[in-house]
Amino acid sequence: MFLSLILIAASFCGTFAHLEGPNVCIRQETYTVKARISEEQPYQVREFVWCLNVPPRCSKYKIKHKTVHKDQNLVRTRPVEECCKGYAKNAAENQCIPVCSNVCLHGTCVAPETCQCETGYGGPNCDITCDKGLWGRECQNECECQNNATCDPFNGHCSCNRGWIGEFCQKRCPSGSYGQDCLEECRCENGECDHISGKCKCHSGYTGPLCDDPCPIGTHGYDCKSKCPCQNGGTCHSVTGVCFCKDGWTGQVCANRCPFGFWGYNCSQKCDCYNGASCHHINGTCECQPGFTGDRCLDVCPDGKWGKDCTNNCTCQNDAKCSNKDGSCSCAKGWTGKTCNERSCPKGLWGFKCQNSCQCNSDNTELCHAWTGECDCKPGWNSKDCTRPCPILSFGKACAGTCKCDNNAQCSPINGTCLCGPGFTGKQCEQPCPLDSFGMDCAQKCDCKNGATCSTETGQCHCPAGWEGQQCDRPCSNNQFGMQCKNKCDCRNGASCNPVNG
Repeated sequence: MFLSLILIAASFCGTFAHLEGPNVCIRQETYTVKARISEEQPYQVREFVWCLNVPPRCSKYKIKHKTVHKDQNLVRTRPVEECCKGYAKNAAENQCIPVCSNVCLHGTCVAPETCQCETGYGGPNCDITCDKGLWGRECQNECECQNNATCDPFNGHCSCNRGWIGEFCQKRCPSGSYGQDCLEECRCENGECDHISGKCKCHSGYTGPLCDDPCPIGTHGYDCKSKCPCQNGGTCHSVTGVCFCKDGWTGQVCANRCPFGFWGYNCSQKCDCYNGASCHHINGTCECQPGFTGDRCLDVCPDGKWGKDCTNNCTCQNDAKCSNKDGSCSCAKGWTGKTCNERSCPKGLWGFKCQNSCQCNSDNTELCHAWTGECDCKPGWNSKDCTRPCPILSFGKACAGTCKCDNNAQCSPINGTCLCGPGFTGKQCEQPCPLDSFGMDCAQKCDCKNGATCSTETGQCHCPAGWEGQQCDRPCSNNQFGMQCKNKCDCRNGASCNPVNG
């Protein structure tokens, strides 16, 4: 049967004050509601169909359903708030308070049938009081409580202060607990807590309210008051103060570099350097001895260099050898002095024990080699005894330079400076003299008139048409005209012609 329930009666509702706070219990209450329900009810219907009977009608029955409505009582449950056993509603009926059968004369009912007495009072109803240190109905007994605990004037039971337990409050809270009745659990991670307040006293090397922080970097010990003695960036153990050195440092306070030949953490790495070199105590980079270079100090300083990192320039002269370590000079034969710049023989002499006389022309010679007697000619001179000047178009030391002068100019055999001829100037005598100047070094001024130009070499004036004379200062004479007045005029009857164009 198919049922369809329709709620037709409102549930029974009372008006209750809502209870707040603790000691409220929930009870399930049953109640009934009236509901209108509907159901499908079957019934039989007779129908007629055609058949072969006489008369040709036969009966047929069919089951149908109809909806029937009726009322029905339903049972429901609902939660109801009420005060737990031993408690009752207060005057405002919004909280549950404990109930004590007897009045607490000098105290407060704090739990069912339990009074909490005021200081100095005791007994089930808080009606007994005694002087400090006594207890009993007649206050005839002495309290045995210790550590400033108070005793109940009724039965002498001790009420311990925070941090103490035991029958007579004679015991401190065990390690890991503190507070009233030692019920609080210590939260100190690396330390002990005060049995009364719970304040943490940290072990050496720790700090913080809960002793959960190691000492800040640079400190150690109790309360982190000791300063780490570690140098060069080293840190110390927060408890013992032992130094942990950074790479490249060692010693009790990390004040010492790694020993020669070692580097890195705990100076455990060996230097890979040669020629007596050590390495940087931190990164292992080779630190070459004077006179050597390269990543591993395998290379000797290049020629002309010496010393630490090969940064110094050699000052040795006259083919002397320079020490790559200290720059000292090893002189060739015939030379002496710190930089080998002094002849080993007096002036004009040479050879073993300086017994030979130099054959060089003293005016044209820079020096006579003190061991071989060879002449070192001054620039511009050549030949074995320095008596012959450099050939044309050559100059300088040993006449090795080639002159580069234009316009048939000669050059100095000493330094190759071009010696320009008249009418030319410039470093290589490549430029003619400027207008209105001529001669050696273009030092003379032209004295030509009437637009004439002069030769840059000789200063001779080149007259324009119609003029003649050394300075082109006279017009052509009668019956002549044109360039250099070479043309004859063809004018008649005593006429004169234009000296420029005739």
